[in-house]
Amino acid sequence: DGGDLYDESMELPSKVGLRHKMRKRCQEHNLSVSQDAVEALHTTLEQYLKNIISACQLVAEMRRGGGAGATLREDQASITPEDFAVAMALQPELMGQEKAMNFERLMVIQHW
Repeated sequence: DGGDLYDESMELPSKVGLRHKMRKRCQEHNLSVSQDAVEALHTTLEQYLKNIISACQLVAEMRRGGGAGATLREDQASITPEDFAVAMALQPELMGQEKAMNFERLMVIQHW
């Protein structure tokens, strides 16, 4: 299930940590993983998360009346679940290949 590839720190693992965990997992199945593959995965995940956060920040800035390009002050830096939902509705490609299912899940969670 991949649960062993992350921990509860709520941070993206370092490339070194990710490689160690991936190697351990691969060894269980007599596979190997190259450093290039780990770096590609890490970079891709990092950029994907940055894209999601940027989209949410833009919605939050617009909602607060700052307009595009305005930046949130530190005391306004929170992104609400509504900001996330609007950002995903405006840029559904950020939801991945199963956009419809993921958006439906988001709506259920948001109204829970």
